[in-house]
Amino acid sequence: MACKCDATQKCGAADRLSVYADSSWVQTLFARPSYKSWNLMACYSDSTGSRTLQNGVSLAANGGAANASIANCMSACQTLGYSFCGAEFSQECFASNTPPAT
Repeated sequence: MACKCDATQKCGAADRLSVYADSSWVQTLFARPSYKSWNLMACYSDSTGSRTLQNGVSLAANGGAANASIANCMSACQTLGYSFCGAEFSQECFASNTPPAT
């Protein structure tokens, strides 16, 4: 479809999206690859209806959400004896003893 501000340009259509990539962009933020004995497995999709890791873990003992970090999440999971742990939404921590589905 023609763009509203410039009819000479195409701006996608129903169920269509014009996508552009900035070739000058350089990734500078990365998932932490490890912390103590914990190692990054992968990134997973998650939703409130179907959690990848079923148990919410409180970060209260490690300073709460205001002090959320990968390290604090992993430490809380280790203290509780979980085998799998993940951080989400910058301040949430989830855990399970069952590996996430691939």
